[in-house]
Amino acid sequence: ARSKGLKPSQLRLYGLPIHPMFGRRAPSKSALRKRIGVDQHKPLVLLVGGGDGVGGLGRLADTVANELAERFPGQVQLLVVCG
Repeated sequence: ARSKGLKPSQLRLYGLPIHPMFGRRAPSKSALRKRIGVDQHKPLVLLVGGGDGVGGLGRLADTVANELAERFPGQVQLLVVCG
């Protein structure tokens, strides 16, 4: 803006708008696992997508789930977050 001729008195500096909830301390991993209903003691694989045009997320989730079941039967959980 300054390079386009605006004076410092015409400018206001603001940060990115971030919701206050992101400044709060996160609950413990144990509390979060309990809240979403996953096993407290098994590793959890998180697959996130669908909001940025990843496409085919259902097929990808099936592939990952099948691979995990084959390699680590009953030992690992898969959580898929879409949108």
